Amino acid sequence: MEENGLRVETSTQEAIASTSHTVENLPVTETDKTSGNIDDNKQESEKIKAEENLNTVPLYKLFSFADSKDVMLMVLWAIGALANGLTTPFMTILLADVIHSLGENAGTKEFVPEVSKVALNFVYLAVVARVA
Repeated sequence: MEENGLRVETSTQEAIASTSHTVENLPVTETDKTSGNIDDNKQESEKIKAEENLNTVPLYKLFSFADSKDVMLMVLWAIGALANGLTTPFMTILLADVIHSLGENAGTKEFVPEVSKVALNFVYLAVVARVA
């Protein structure tokens, strides 16, 4: 049989049509939908747990592989982190000093030099924060 210039076997076409109708008309229950998914999820979670167990190292064993260079870098990192963390409280203290010098020297001849002295501490703090 030829349709649109193509030769098609009628028996194959009827077989495809008959199976597609029978599959579409079958009722699907909730257990059919979820039973395969539950097994797949259990297997996937077991695989993930097995991979996590293979890739994890206790903390004390992690540092047992460190040499002197690693220890030195960790100490420098800790000092830098502490210095950087302390810049925020110092900035608050310096801002309070600037505000105090603004109010104390308002309307005097020493206004600019006094405020500049206190504001210069912000520059020092910025340098320390940059190094840290």
